[in-house]
Amino acid sequence: SVCVTSDGKWMISGSEDKTIRKWNIETGECVNVLEGHTSSVKSVSSHSNIVCSGSDDNTVRIWDSDAKVTHESTKGHEWGA
Repeated sequence: SVCVTSDGKWMISGSEDKTIRKWNIETGECVNVLEGHTSSVKSVSSHSNIVCSGSDDNTVRIWDSDAKVTHESTKGHEWGA
């Protein structure tokens, strides 16, 4: 899954390798890797530096993409989130 931040400077990607990556669109450089999901990341959404992700580990996480930390994790979906 991929999304672009509202300012158009960053691309956020979620992957089968269980990570979320923040990319500089201008340079193509990966500037941050967010780790914490235990299965494939299937959806990502972004607003400013806040990233939301849904995974096959049945959780939805809220991240600070600059600080590399998750603010909150919600579990409860029977199937991938």
